[in-house]
Amino acid sequence: MKKLLLLLVVSLVFLGTAANAAIANVEYNFDETSGLVAADGVASNDATLSGFAGDDSQWVDGLVGNALSMGAGNNLVFPTSSTAGQKYSISFYMKAPDNASGITKLYGEYNAANGSNMEIGLYWGTIKFYQGSSGWGFAQEVLTGTVADNEWHHIVASNDFGQMSVYIDGVLSNSGSYDASATSYVTPDINYFSHPNAAYSYNGLVDGLTTYNGAVLTTGEIADLAAVVPEPATMALLGLGSLLLRRKKNI
Repeated sequence: MKKLLLLLVVSLVFLGTAANAAIANVEYNFDETSGLVAADGVASNDATLSGFAGDDSQWVDGLVGNALSMGAGNNLVFPTSSTAGQKYSISFYMKAPDNASGITKLYGEYNAANGSNMEIGLYWGTIKFYQGSSGWGFAQEVLTGTVADNEWHHIVASNDFGQMSVYIDGVLSNSGSYDASATSYVTPDINYFSHPNAAYSYNGLVDGLTTYNGAVLTTGEIADLAAVVPEPATMALLGLGSLLLRRKKNI
């Protein structure tokens, strides 16, 4: 079995080098046990944690290794923009409480110069991926089924610059199109699982946050990510090229 897994990993490395492959540019496994820094497994874009108690209680058991527990006023501060309105996919695991209510922001990119915005949020237990621009409201929004059931779920949100898609646990949940020419995200403000207003803070666990630029993930790649845990780093060449395959354990 080990030889088979090794052969699979090697094969996927070569697949990941193909043209138009989605490239991981940041990857946070949240395996830390102390401190206020989340290491980036791809480069040196370590994220800092703000608004936490400082007693290391934010590091809890995850899928494999640890996960990050977040609540009101907790923020992840990233040193660099990881998307820029281009083709990309955002992949993460989340565990939200039963019947979560209200609105929380999981991802946002904004351009103050023209009011363009694209966000992923948890809206009363469902995932909402939406895009809009100042002066003409939300051009498109994609809603999914509930994920607030105190269970781990794998989420992928892909922006194909004109097409938004959300996958839950490896299966396409919903998609929609928008007018890409009406938006501009040059040097946008990027944030993940963060919001300046504590009322919009994410309350729950997050693990394996990775963004891929240059192309959106294929359905096969998304299914693979939903079936295995993205640890240890790195998955810089996707196809799970450098991922050590380990089965997800039930929690």
